[in-house]
Amino acid sequence: MKHQNYLKFLIFSDEATFTTNGNVSSQNCRFWSKENPNFIINTRSQHYKKVNIWSAITYDKIIGPYFFERNFNQFYCLGMLDNYFLDKMENFNLDYRMKCVFQQDECPTHSTRLISDWCSSKFVQNWIGRYGPIFWPPHSPGLTPCDFHL
Repeated sequence: MKHQNYLKFLIFSDEATFTTNGNVSSQNCRFWSKENPNFIINTRSQHYKKVNIWSAITYDKIIGPYFFERNFNQFYCLGMLDNYFLDKMENFNLDYRMKCVFQQDECPTHSTRLISDWCSSKFVQNWIGRYGPIFWPPHSPGLTPCDFHL
C-alpha cells in the first residue's frame, strides 16, 4: 500500500450468518448497560433455517451481497471468490484492479492454504490476511468497515 490514497484501493470483505431462530453471532456484539445483561438466554435448535451472506466494500462501492445456504468452508469460499467475486471485479477499471488490496479477516476459512494460494495468485502482494503478504493483526475487528456497515 505504497501509493497515494491507499484507502481508496482497499477492498474489505466479510460474511455473516442470519438465522430464523433469533440467534445472533455475538462475535462482535458488546452490551453496555446499568443492568446485568447476562439474563439473555441463547436457544439452539437442531434444524433451524439460516442464510449466510458474503459481501465486500470499497471506498465507494459494495460488492454483493452473495447469498449461500451452505456452511462457509474453504471449497465453497474458493468457488465464490473465483466465480462471483472475480466476475464483479471485472466491472472495475484496470487501474483500480492493478492497485487494489483485498482484505480477508482471520476467519479460519480464509486462512487455509487453498484460499491463501488463491489470493496470492490473483492479488500477488496486494492482499491482507493471516498468512498474507500484508499481515492481518489478530483480534482487530475495528480495522474493517464490514463489521459496522454491512
